[in-house]
Amino acid sequence: MKKISRIATGILSVCTAAVLLTGTAFADLNVQRIEKNEFNTASNSTIVFDGIRLSVPPSFSEEYTDMSTDDNKYYYAEMGEAVAFLETMYTDLPEAVSEDTFIAEKDDFDEGIISTLENPEILSSLDVTVAGYPGRILHVACEIEGMELEGYFTYFYKESEKRIDVLSFCQTTNTEYSYFSDYYKIVATAEAA
Repeated sequence: MKKISRIATGILSVCTAAVLLTGTAFADLNVQRIEKNEFNTASNSTIVFDGIRLSVPPSFSEEYTDMSTDDNKYYYAEMGEAVAFLETMYTDLPEAVSEDTFIAEKDDFDEGIISTLENPEILSSLDVTVAGYPGRILHVACEIEGMELEGYFTYFYKESEKRIDVLSFCQTTNTEYSYFSDYYKIVATAEAA
């Protein structure tokens, strides 16, 4: 499907750029790290993308403007030999689909999102509602330019705008911390701005 390959191409290109910029080394997905667990509404910041407001912990509160564009925003928790980043993006579909069609075709959207990644494997998926929109969270292991990554891709469909929004978090396993528990908490705060 044309709409799916367009989403996949956009996601791959931004993930590749984000990883290559940092010069990340090879990572081992079996390494255990301490969870950062710094999500706290009292110390969090608010970010807004495409009309959606999110509460984010301090590690993700500063936008990395050198890579950000109008439709892509990056927030790095770690950068250098190891990388951990939160990214927001949206992509317009070439044709409208109904919300019911989107829900029925989520498996196709999943495959489209990971199809251009190297050696992708969906570790789990969870149907969710994000800011009132239907969506899904994919937990993915993959490679980018031969580097092993683990990431979460939350995507949801805004029918009135013919738009897919994606909130993703990717990290190599040589990061000092794991931020994945904070990621779920960030997604849960999504609301219309």
